[in-house]
Amino acid sequence: MSKKEKTIEIHENEKVINGVKVHQLTTKNDEVIGEVKPEGSKFIAALSSGEKFTVTRVEEGMAILLREYHLHYNN
Repeated sequence: MSKKEKTIEIHENEKVINGVKVHQLTTKNDEVIGEVKPEGSKFIAALSSGEKFTVTRVEEGMAILLREYHLHYNN
């Protein structure tokens, strides 16, 4: 038996935290999935669970956050 497909609404927010521009992904309930922030010439994509990935572009970090969220989303 297959599972019914669900639509998940995700928002991308840009915030300035301590003078640093941070890209945050949140659900429609404002649950933070993760964020991408600059670190030197690269970016760090950090999940809300604390797991971190080093990436070269913001878009790459967003894709990782979405992929990881999709893999572990259980509703």
